[in-house]
Amino acid sequence: MLSLTRPSEANVREYRAQSTTREPTYPASGEFNSLQRSEVVGDGPAAFESGKRSLLRWEMHNLAGVSAHQSQLELGQTAVLSTRTLGVWILFACRVTAIVDEPTQFGFTYTTLPDHPEQGEETFMLFLRDGPVEFSITANSRPATTISRLAGPIGQLLQKRYTDRYLSAMKLCITR
Repeated sequence: MLSLTRPSEANVREYRAQSTTREPTYPASGEFNSLQRSEVVGDGPAAFESGKRSLLRWEMHNLAGVSAHQSQLELGQTAVLSTRTLGVWILFACRVTAIVDEPTQFGFTYTTLPDHPEQGEETFMLFLRDGPVEFSITANSRPATTISRLAGPIGQLLQKRYTDRYLSAMKLCITR
């Protein structure tokens, strides 16, 4: 959903109610753009636990400029998110389709729902590697709406920009 103004809580509630019954748009046939980035974001078990908490509470998204309209990560959850890009507010939904919670790795995957500007999935994973904490983001996506298809390479640049923001936000979550 596109808007020139920030979505209200009523907009978010209505959009969540509509999106809850929708099926994910991925996997699907055809070609998808792949993006994979990993960086060391901290060191040691305490940093890993801080990163894990930030993912569980959607803090990384919020600090990256993507407002998460839910407070706790849950498997099967319809996550409603919003952000302002190129002067336009975008309200979109994803379904949390996987959560990994192991002693040395934590993360989740969400899959796009109809009306999302992209079709695909994105995975956010933290790894505790004998000291260093690595944060990895993997996305497989393609434009899903007319506007995102018309945007062409600008859409891919925006996705890379948001990936950079997520990586920076995770570093901030771990150091504060």
